[in-house]
Amino acid sequence: MTPHDDAIPLGVRLDELILGKGSDIFWIPKPTNSEQMEATLELAQSLRRYERAFGLESTIQQLTLLRAAAATIGRKNAATRRIHEARREINAEAAAARNAGNEAEAKAIESRPTPDYPQREADEREVGDVERS
Repeated sequence: MTPHDDAIPLGVRLDELILGKGSDIFWIPKPTNSEQMEATLELAQSLRRYERAFGLESTIQQLTLLRAAAATIGRKNAATRRIHEARREINAEAAAARNAGNEAEAKAIESRPTPDYPQREADEREVGDVERS
């Protein structure tokens, strides 16, 4: 049970949540331009088609898996961005050496450890020990 369970009307379909009924229950953005409206309609149509082909339980499982995968991708991407930012000066120095034709020096520069930053340990756990990014 979620806090929103009682707010969902009986008989509402997934595609109806996407097309508007959901904005009263959950925070679902309303389309503000034609591209967003087209995407909203396509998503609703796809959900309706998937539910018709595979059933509601399978559709819910797929949406749950997609949500979990998207969250993982988001965490990994954020960690990777922070690692790259921490290595920005190292990478710039290595690129300059490489542009000057000194590949050996560039590789030596790239092998330097990533400087410490507040979330380094957590980021390395999330994406692995990425020293040469």
